[in-house]
Amino acid sequence: MGVYLVSASTYYFDDDSCWPAVFTELSAALRHRGIHRGMQSPVHIPDYVRLPRGSGHEFEEKLIPPMTGFSALCSAELVGDDADAFDWSLLIPIDFEGAIELPVRSSYSNTTTVRSAQRMLPAAQRLASLLEMPANLPEQCDNLQLTEFFMDRDETEPTEATQGARWCDDPGTAFYVAMYLRAAEHSIHLNCPMFYT
Repeated sequence: MGVYLVSASTYYFDDDSCWPAVFTELSAALRHRGIHRGMQSPVHIPDYVRLPRGSGHEFEEKLIPPMTGFSALCSAELVGDDADAFDWSLLIPIDFEGAIELPVRSSYSNTTTVRSAQRMLPAAQRLASLLEMPANLPEQCDNLQLTEFFMDRDETEPTEATQGARWCDDPGTAFYVAMYLRAAEHSIHLNCPMFYT
């Protein structure tokens, strides 16, 4: 159990799911804004296909550490639109300003806040640069690779590669920076929405 950040797929669209109603409302809101990609729905929901771990065709990370450090980092380092970039319940790979507020239930709220992956990516990249993320940061996140990388580390002695790196001071904060960075990249690269479940 727990909260996960996942890539959208038909796997999450069963009879009890909130997401069909969310995406129906979102399509109407995008059309109202004049955002349409010439498809029946402006947002693509991939079919669920079980693939080997590391295939890179889905995203799943578990939100384990407290977000206090990450929130403090955002408050200290981000301003303007970047400061709100991580405040969403649905992330979509469509470029638009600000947030779209939908009056329909999402997984953990009575409403749904939608933001653009294209707008979140620069904010996540800025934070990743500030924390001097390691070169071996997992690129595929389809089965808790980031969760394992940051939460299951041997805390004995720092290696030459991690000596003095700012991310080592707070692996929990670094985890969230990496998670949002990879989520934005995944969303844009595979044209796939992201949400919490």
